Amino acid sequence: MVAFVTGLGLALLLTPVTRWWLVRIELIDHPNLRSSHSTPVPRGGGAAVAIAALVALAVSDRTTPSLAISVGALVMGVVGLIDDRVSLGTTPRLVAQFVVPISTMVWLLSGSDLSSEWLAVLGVAGIVWCAGYVNVFNFMDGINGISAAQATGAGVTLLALADHFSIGVVVAAGAALAGAALGFAVFNLRGSIFLGDVGSYFAGFWLAATAIVAVARGVPVESVLGPFALYLADAAVTLVRRWRRGAPVLEAHREHAYQRLHQLGWSHAAISGIVLGVIAVSGLASVALVDADRPVRLLGLALCVGMAASFVTLPGALSRRRASV
Repeated sequence: MVAFVTGLGLALLLTPVTRWWLVRIELIDHPNLRSSHSTPVPRGGGAAVAIAALVALAVSDRTTPSLAISVGALVMGVVGLIDDRVSLGTTPRLVAQFVVPISTMVWLLSGSDLSSEWLAVLGVAGIVWCAGYVNVFNFMDGINGISAAQATGAGVTLLALADHFSIGVVVAAGAALAGAALGFAVFNLRGSIFLGDVGSYFAGFWLAATAIVAVARGVPVESVLGPFALYLADAAVTLVRRWRRGAPVLEAHREHAYQRLHQLGWSHAAISGIVLGVIAVSGLASVALVDADRPVRLLGLALCVGMAASFVTLPGALSRRRASV
C-alpha cells in the first residue's frame, strides 16, 4: 500500500506542475489528421508519472531488480522526452528500445531459481518482449485514459500475482505504477494533458520489465500475459492489416480498434472504460486461476485473448450494422 499511495499522491501533486512546465516550454500536441483530439494539449505529462513511480518504488523496495526496472524505465523515459521534443526518428528509437533491456536483463533476472538454460531463453525473449511492448504501449496511447487503464490494470494484476508468490519487488513495482497512473488519469481524462512519448516509453518498459521479473521468480507466463492481451491484440491485428496492404507499419495512423470506435462517435471515457473492464476481467481470471493446472491457466489466457479479440472486432461489427440499417 505504501508504494500505491505514494505513487498516487505524487502523481496528483506533480501532474498540474508538469502541465504548467510543459506550457512554459511550449511542448504542445497540436491536432492533425491522425489526432483524436481537437484542441492543442500539453504532451509530456508522463514525466509526472515517471517521477511518482520512481519515488514510490524507491521507498518500498531497493533490491537489484527494482533498481533495474527503475533505471531502464528512466532511460526509456528520457529517450521518449527527447522524442517528444525533437523527434528522434525510427532508427535511434529502435536502438534505444533494444539497448536498454539488453543492458538491464541480467539484473532483472537476478534472484531467479530457474536453470541457466531457462534463464538464457527468458533473457533473449525478455529483450524482444521489452522492446516490442514499449512500441505497443506507444502505439496504443492515442486517447484519454486508455494507457492509464492499461498501466493501472496490469500493475494491479502483477501486484496480486506477485503477492500470491511473495515476490516483494513485483508487488512494489506494480503498485507504484498503478498508483501513479491512476493519479495521472484524473487530469488525463479531462483532456488537459497527455502522457507523450516520455510516459508511454517509461510505462511500457516498466510493465514489461516487471512482467519479466515476475516470470523469472516463478509466476506462470500465461498468468502474467492476461492483462496485456488487449493491447497486444489491438496492436498486432492493426499492424498485420497495414503490412498486408503495404502501408508503413511504424507510421502514425488512426486504424487501431480504439481509434475506429472514436471515429464512430464513442467518447474517450467510454472506450477507455471498456478497455479497463476487459483488462480487469482478464486480470481477475489470471489471478483466480494461477494455482490451477497449466491447461486450465491456458484456458484462462484463451478467455483473455477472446475478450481482446471481441474488442478488436467491435468497430467492424458496428460499422457493418450501421451500413445495413
